[in-house]
Amino acid sequence: MNNSFLDFEKPIADIHDKIQALREIVNESPELLPQIAKLEEEEKIYKNDITNIGNVIDYDYANSITECKKCFTDPIHTNDSINLIIVKEIFRDSLVLGKKL
Repeated sequence: MNNSFLDFEKPIADIHDKIQALREIVNESPELLPQIAKLEEEEKIYKNDITNIGNVIDYDYANSITECKKCFTDPIHTNDSINLIIVKEIFRDSLVLGKKL
């Protein structure tokens, strides 16, 4: 992780980084698949846990935003054009790309 993260973002960013790193080498080491599955479950649990704080909108799945690699400065932070799309969706209460957890 090379950007600044808020305290609540760090755990999910760490999990995401570990999953990505393992996916890059899983073809050479298929025995890593259970470890990836475990991390994906941890990610799912974390996302569920933060819904206890308040409404959570998830954009971390395959969609037109996440397919655009240049739209992200890191796995969590997007550029201004994507931020505007997300803000409009949330404040208009009209989710098209985001999923309410």
